[in-house]
Amino acid sequence: ARMFPEADLHTLLWRRGAVSAELERHRIVTSFLDRLPAADTYYRWLLPLFARRALQLSALGYGVLLGCLGLGALLGVVLLPMVRDRVTSDRLLIVSTVVFGAMSTLLAVAHVPVVAGAALLVAGVAWIGAMSTLTVAAQNAVPAWVRGRALAVGLLAVQGGLALGGVVWGV
Repeated sequence: ARMFPEADLHTLLWRRGAVSAELERHRIVTSFLDRLPAADTYYRWLLPLFARRALQLSALGYGVLLGCLGLGALLGVVLLPMVRDRVTSDRLLIVSTVVFGAMSTLLAVAHVPVVAGAALLVAGVAWIGAMSTLTVAAQNAVPAWVRGRALAVGLLAVQGGLALGGVVWGV
């Protein structure tokens, strides 16, 4: 913004007050996604539209992107035992969270499908690192006599949220 003070800023989504006043002084050009109701709140659910409009991908291309996330999770399962020998659970959770956030940011600005796929691959590794760490923490936090029920409720919340989100958005 400082190097090109007259330049327009182009973004998929924008919410007033979410960036510095210096950036908001520029003309901000958004995509059609920004015109959807509550898009700034539910933007993660818009990945299929991002794949279609920003990356010019078909349904197959979107499936490949999702496959990159899943492949990253499988890679994470292989790498986690080695990582757990070297770092604490707290550090693993922090690093996984930061890496997932960084990859989400990279995905948001990616305009090349290979970059988006690579970001999702790394995000999958980070996601499984965080989820497995949280699941183990939940197992250790509850008494043995209620452990199965507690994990079932947690799984129900995650899976139920995914199912409900699919119904709400018509997927």
